[in-house]
Amino acid sequence: MTACFYALVLPDPKEKPLAENQLTALDALDRLTNEHRNNFEREGKDPDDAKVTEKLWREQLGDIESYTYRNIKAGLVKRGLISLEDGFVHLN
Repeated sequence: MTACFYALVLPDPKEKPLAENQLTALDALDRLTNEHRNNFEREGKDPDDAKVTEKLWREQLGDIESYTYRNIKAGLVKRGLISLEDGFVHLN
């Protein structure tokens, strides 16, 4: 079995550091992405076709306020660390 790992790209050091919630969200997305890719690979599918729904990602973040979630998501999109498309969330 081959393991697939994605490296998180850290933002420009001139930018304000990521907040703890943002780091937690990136870590959760990284784990989900790797799980989905590994599942696809085990099933003989192309791991590049594996996607994580925004709903599943949100659920992995636990019981946080909607406002907090929207701020986390907006901040990560603004920094170019994630992208959203058709209900799916991707690491950039």
